[in-house]
Amino acid sequence: MTSKAPYISKLSSDKLIKNTPVTFDEIRDSSDNLVDENTTTYDKTLKFIGTSERNTALSLREGKIRYIDMTSDASGIWREEFTLSDFKRYTIYAIEDLPPQNRSRDKTFVLATETPIINLVTGKDGEIKDGDTYDGDWVDIIGNAPPNVEVEAFNGETTTGKKALVDADGLFKLTLNELKTGQYRIKIKAPNNKESTVFMFTVAADMPLSLDAVLDDTGSSVDEGATTIQTTLTIKGKARKNGELTLLGGPAPATVTAKDSGDWEHTFRNLPVAHYSLTARTNYTPVETTAPRTFTVIQDVELSLDNVLESEEGPDVPEGGTTYKDLLIIKGHASPGKSIQLLNSGTPIEDATVTTDPEDGTWTIALNVSEGEYSLSAKANYGEGAVTAPYTFKVESTIRPHSTRIYDSNGLIEDNGSTAQNYVFVRGVAAPLEAIKLKINGVNDEKEEYTNDKGDWVKLVSQLIPGTQYAISAVAQYGNNAESNTWTITVAPAKESTAR
Repeated sequence: MTSKAPYISKLSSDKLIKNTPVTFDEIRDSSDNLVDENTTTYDKTLKFIGTSERNTALSLREGKIRYIDMTSDASGIWREEFTLSDFKRYTIYAIEDLPPQNRSRDKTFVLATETPIINLVTGKDGEIKDGDTYDGDWVDIIGNAPPNVEVEAFNGETTTGKKALVDADGLFKLTLNELKTGQYRIKIKAPNNKESTVFMFTVAADMPLSLDAVLDDTGSSVDEGATTIQTTLTIKGKARKNGELTLLGGPAPATVTAKDSGDWEHTFRNLPVAHYSLTARTNYTPVETTAPRTFTVIQDVELSLDNVLESEEGPDVPEGGTTYKDLLIIKGHASPGKSIQLLNSGTPIEDATVTTDPEDGTWTIALNVSEGEYSLSAKANYGEGAVTAPYTFKVESTIRPHSTRIYDSNGLIEDNGSTAQNYVFVRGVAAPLEAIKLKINGVNDEKEEYTNDKGDWVKLVSQLIPGTQYAISAVAQYGNNAESNTWTITVAPAKESTAR
């Protein structure tokens, strides 16, 4: 088929006719091959070309589905490339976004796949997932393939003898019946010898032996190698229909019989604290044994808030006592591997949540504090949400000296700057109504200076030596004697007199 070149108006811009029809002229694939009306393409990425009023906003649609937006150029031509996602029959048109919303005629084509695809497998109970175990004797396989051909189902490399016709839209439905017990690896092959990926399922009556899960009495999984405080655990797996097996590695060997579905389970109660490595072994032929499934039952630990420390090494902040630190270390115990929330006066402290050690249940939280009264407790984010008794203390004077600056009579001297004067004023901020001492070139001044009720302080430093550098900071005479930033200046050398 020869494509028709899009019409381009030769009228001047002041003579353009309004309500120009919207045309949908061509669809081309990524190799620039024309996709004719009612034909099939195997290329998802397509170019759509047409015309409209110039500089007009349009969109490509199918019913209410809006695929892509575009704008025609100054000649009224629009073209867009778009990658479709679904294999199916498409009926697409172009339409203006604004009234009068002129639209093109429909373009109909089929997007198909050259390689068969299995989209859905269903059985007597509904959908079957890849890898599932199934106890029926038939399945329906639904998918896509090249249109108007016959596809065939294979189990591994062996044909099942089951075939189905693919319709004009590239869809097929193939039924496998009279299924026997065992594992199936189904793929769909087309006449072009291309085949789908393998879809695997197992018919239940001959399920392979497995040990699939260890669950505590809340139904939560105890993962491989994990610890648990639960002493009642249920072990689950699969085996041959009604097959007998022995569960080994528990307090004593346990004999278990699988159900008609092949599922089996056994519950251990009052398990002693110990490390366990469970395996299941069939009592029928062929004899199979699963890989070990390990876990450890550990002693439960009572919830506690044990220490409030001024550092990892201590000392303790005593119950009802006072601290001058602004970072405290809170320690305690709880059930291993569980979540703990720290509270202050019964209110959760933001970001103060921790998971306890999986072995011994210890927990540690580093807590930033400010001045005030504290009443800390730990809450268990498990079980019935137990809360410890409050641990009370007071935080005082946590404001460390800061904003130390040096001024002369001309104003602020920049850090690492200089002055020609032999006296300066040092200013800064610390805890209100507390004392500081200046540290000058590493030596603390003997005289204290007190802050006002806002924490501001100022101190005169005189008799500075010309040509000398001074590094000055403020040292708190409260709390843990925190030190401020250092401000450095140099006193300019004295000028030499010139004799006449």
